[in-house]
Amino acid sequence: MSGPSGARMVVRNMNNFRQELKSYDENRRKTGEIAVRVEAFRLSKLLKKQMRGGGAGGKQFAPLRTVSKAVPSGRRKPLAALAIAVRYWAETLSDGRVFSVGFNKNKVISFRGTNDPNHNLSSSWVRIAEVMQEGVEHPVMDRGLWFARRGGRYEKIGKYPRLRKYFFLRKSTTFFRTPARPIIDPFWQQNKMDAERNIISNYNRKMRGEKI
Repeated sequence: MSGPSGARMVVRNMNNFRQELKSYDENRRKTGEIAVRVEAFRLSKLLKKQMRGGGAGGKQFAPLRTVSKAVPSGRRKPLAALAIAVRYWAETLSDGRVFSVGFNKNKVISFRGTNDPNHNLSSSWVRIAEVMQEGVEHPVMDRGLWFARRGGRYEKIGKYPRLRKYFFLRKSTTFFRTPARPIIDPFWQQNKMDAERNIISNYNRKMRGEKI
């Protein structure tokens, strides 16, 4: 029924209508969660790939020391082994959806800092990630002990004569310096805009029924 001052619409079966609206809102919420989670997973894979290539965010890590390149393990890429520790988190809080990619809640990229306790890394991994990004100086301990712990484990050192000079320290050597190798900040600067666009795209595609 309508009149000169306005119109009135009667919605029959209001309970069914409310239920449909509730289902629609729930579907949108779940779709948003999936859109965020898919992008967080993509970023975690990308970060691992970049780290295994010796850098992050388009910037190469500080090179390894000569001795690290010379040891029989054949390691060549700084922090490549740390890539295995990269994690991603995605969750919904009262004020919106958030995601994080990194090593722990203090060293991650995110819209807001967040962490899923079910995916925590050990404290050792977290500490390694922090030290590698910030850099550190290691004091030289007793030279005999240092050799026993470092050089002494290469029993076939005679087979690698180029190593010998690295395991006898000058008296002037008082510390070793591990340079800072930033990971999270440059990676996020490189990928932030793409991440935001991808989440919106993922959401729209999923709402259209596409596989993402």
